[in-house]
Amino acid sequence: MAASFHNNSHLVGCVDARAVRGMSVWSTVNDGAVERQPEVMAGPPRAWVLAADWGNTIAGILLMSAFLLGALMFNAGSVDITLSQITLLQRLFCAEGFFYAFAEFFMIGIMANTPPEFGGGDRGCMQFAILMAGGIFFSFSGLVIPQCITNIAYIFDKDPCTHPLAGNTPYVWNAMAHFGITCFMVGTTIGFMGILGAPKDKFVSPFWGVTMYFMGAWTIGIFKFWGPVLLGGFDLNQNAKAFDMTAPAATYTANWWFALLGAGFLTTGAVIFGIMNGSFAGTSPAALPEKRESELSIREDKVPLA
Repeated sequence: MAASFHNNSHLVGCVDARAVRGMSVWSTVNDGAVERQPEVMAGPPRAWVLAADWGNTIAGILLMSAFLLGALMFNAGSVDITLSQITLLQRLFCAEGFFYAFAEFFMIGIMANTPPEFGGGDRGCMQFAILMAGGIFFSFSGLVIPQCITNIAYIFDKDPCTHPLAGNTPYVWNAMAHFGITCFMVGTTIGFMGILGAPKDKFVSPFWGVTMYFMGAWTIGIFKFWGPVLLGGFDLNQNAKAFDMTAPAATYTANWWFALLGAGFLTTGAVIFGIMNGSFAGTSPAALPEKRESELSIREDKVPLA
């Protein structure tokens, strides 16, 4: 989600290796006092921005492919449920998680090299650390059976899941996708809250890029994962005798299409920021906003030097 969740309303989206103003240093003035002066801060390496943008875009495409395949198999019935198709579905989910973790790893570095007024700093780093954790969880999601989590009581349960395909693996292991989407819901919310004041007149803009990510994460989280789990209630003994194949998490299949819609939102957000950052062929980086010198130079009360 390169430059996608920047939490500042003045952000215009481009965080490449060009100089970014906004940091300050202390300097001595003639009368023996000190004042803050603007300093030019080098932005992140261009390669990091490209890695993040392409990583997020590839991850989005893989996620869309996975949810589409799942919808065609488990809801539409137009694709046979075979071992080869299940294996493909697992690989798509694992690869999607890898690319999201890869992209957010570089985004942490980008945020560390971006001033806070452009969405960087400690808050931006923490935000993308949460998202990277989500990508790591997602990278294991292809190896688990999310349907094991039939209700909220099983999220952290160490007992073996009795689902026929789970192989008696612990319930908590099969909650990897739930943990991953929760990280994405939290991370995108941080970004969305910080971008509410940004201009909304152009679709290829920080506001709509961040909004696409927010809508994508929450659409998938609500309809595909947490909605069915919460509808299952709280029952520690639901699967005690046998796995409950009538639970919403096991029977609802139309939510694969909602998940596909959410993945489409995520991919659209990645494309928006890829265009803004000039990461795709035929695009060029958007210009950074210019701040008046009076905004950049923060004069402090004079403090005598020791």
